[in-house]
Amino acid sequence: MREVKIALLGVLGAFLALIAATNWRLVPSAYIHMFSGEPYGTLARAADANFAFVNNVSHYDGVYYYAIGIDPLATSRAHQLIDQAPYRYGHPLHGWLAYLLSFGNAKFVPLVLVFLSLAGVGVGIYYLSKLAMHFELSPWLGLLFIANPGIYYAAINSTTETIGMALVVTFLYFVVKNETKAWILMLLSIFLCLDKEQYVILILTVLIYEIAFNRKILFEKRMIRLISIIAGIPVLSVWYVYIKGVFHVFPNHYQTGVFGAPFVGWIKAFEYGNSLQNGSFDQSQIGSLIIPVLFFFLTIYLFVIVHSFKNLNLFHFVAFGQIAISLCQGWVNLIYPHEILREQIVSLSLSVLTLVLAQSPRIGSVAFRRRVIDSAH
Repeated sequence: MREVKIALLGVLGAFLALIAATNWRLVPSAYIHMFSGEPYGTLARAADANFAFVNNVSHYDGVYYYAIGIDPLATSRAHQLIDQAPYRYGHPLHGWLAYLLSFGNAKFVPLVLVFLSLAGVGVGIYYLSKLAMHFELSPWLGLLFIANPGIYYAAINSTTETIGMALVVTFLYFVVKNETKAWILMLLSIFLCLDKEQYVILILTVLIYEIAFNRKILFEKRMIRLISIIAGIPVLSVWYVYIKGVFHVFPNHYQTGVFGAPFVGWIKAFEYGNSLQNGSFDQSQIGSLIIPVLFFFLTIYLFVIVHSFKNLNLFHFVAFGQIAISLCQGWVNLIYPHEILREQIVSLSLSVLTLVLAQSPRIGSVAFRRRVIDSAH
């Protein structure tokens, strides 16, 4: 199948990015980005004497998924050694998958995280290709999945976005195929919610669309479908209660400057960008990058909003929810280059996907609704 070959091509590209980041060698533990001097370094060294540590400034979020991969239910010493542990354990799926696929062996967790990054790219491209074909577009559009530098950054740093975006694309594909079995939607919904909290908004926007524009489906089938779509939310709620019991606090605490009121963080980021341009050479390089990149994001988001006035469909709804989250990002996620790339992955990818799928002869505000309704009978 063409979509399989296209997916393998994308996986090859992601693999080359991985080895390029470690001088053309595959070094799984290096992608964790763990500093030898941090508390977790002792456990990592005990699990693997050859663990590839990085310097302090390179520490990043792969450490937390590594920790969850060793201590999935926060019952051993591992969860006590990471900062903001309740928040980290609030989205445990990536670490759980690492634990399951490594059979609980800490030495193999870094290699499994590499596998998850590549698998996420492959699955994401495969189902994006199938989604494009469903709407009579070229399967090569599946490569849009990796037409986003944030995806490569996530793969190189063992974070959750490749798997997360693969789940998003897969979920949307099965939502569009109205004959999808309820258990598939339910499983994907649960995985999405446990992968990242922001996907709760994605599920709710799909739910709103289903309720508003899919009303002619037979009542019983309609109710089962709606329950399946939101299944992940109560599961995540139960997990939150468990986290509260373990850490005595819910996992919804962000550090200052990460999230807030709409546009406040963006305005502050523009101010920092202007200020940094007048700083040292390194600061000026970052400052000169911030403003054009942020304007690029805002322009794409504006295009999606304006386009929806003419052709509102499911993908606009989904993109709107993620754009709203992006507009509430704090300045911390908007001035550091790595965060700029990573934090806009979902909203940017869904916005581009919405604009591309709008070119399909099978999609449009009225035509799409009718096709979804007709396929139920």
